[in-house]
Amino acid sequence: MSSSARCSEDVDLVGMILEAVSQVPEGRVTTYGDVARALGDARAARAVAEVLSHVDCSGVPRHRVVNAEGDTGIDATGSTPMDQARLLREERVAVRNGKVEGLDGVRFTDLIVPPILCRLREEQEALRPSVIESDDFAMSNCVTGLDVSYSEVKACVALVRMDVESLEVVEVRCAIGEVRFPYIPGYLGYRELPMVRKVYEASVHDVLLIDGQGVLHPRGFGIACQVGVCLNAATIGAAKSLLTGTVAGNGARTEILVDGKVRGMRLRPKGGRGVFVSVGHRVSLETACAVCERLMIKGVPEPLRLAHAYATKERKRMEMET
Repeated sequence: MSSSARCSEDVDLVGMILEAVSQVPEGRVTTYGDVARALGDARAARAVAEVLSHVDCSGVPRHRVVNAEGDTGIDATGSTPMDQARLLREERVAVRNGKVEGLDGVRFTDLIVPPILCRLREEQEALRPSVIESDDFAMSNCVTGLDVSYSEVKACVALVRMDVESLEVVEVRCAIGEVRFPYIPGYLGYRELPMVRKVYEASVHDVLLIDGQGVLHPRGFGIACQVGVCLNAATIGAAKSLLTGTVAGNGARTEILVDGKVRGMRLRPKGGRGVFVSVGHRVSLETACAVCERLMIKGVPEPLRLAHAYATKERKRMEMET
């Protein structure tokens, strides 16, 4: 049996974004893309914008960040583009019609922060060979679904353990926590693994269904792989959308090809939307599909559907209390 591997957790990407923005001097601006590139991946620009729109930026010159065209935006305090334009003008930055004039002349790109996203990609590449794509677990009567529901910087995780014979729910666990890693495609494991640990106990569970990709991932190491390798758990990726690959057909069980190789299956029952299934860790693709098909009652595997419902219910309760 495989052993667990160490991977980065509790990465405070929100804090790093705010640190980068704090470095922009008065009279200068930077862009969401500039901050993302400094962190190691230009594709994180949207995540940077989301953080600056929803996180308390007290003491951070958020108004000095614009989009690639120089357009002003909205921050977490409810300020409007007009407010941002006023603040920039007070710092002698020319703004006309909501756009910074002469952007290149006032653009600040010397942001000094760790290129953490580059390092995390390297970590995923290093951990990928640890994935076991064959059956390496003790089969039992139970399968567990995991899902996370978000409310800005907080999240609720739910775990639902179900008996596959009776379809009865054996166990439900929920937990709440703060999330300091925004959603960036390809890095979901770093966002959700700390939440998963809040409800996971290795001595209890046999197969985990994860709402996300396994090996069907741009780097072959999605969240289902990351959870499996880092927790030494048998995991299956069952995602609602596709990050990579080509669906080779239109049947109830259709191969998904990456570079000509089968890396996953789309399971789509009659009248249902279906899921994209791939190996996470210690479970073969055939077994992963068989497990999911057995539990596809309402279009997605039932433990995942229920985990989503419980996580959403807990999130709404949390929002009502705050």
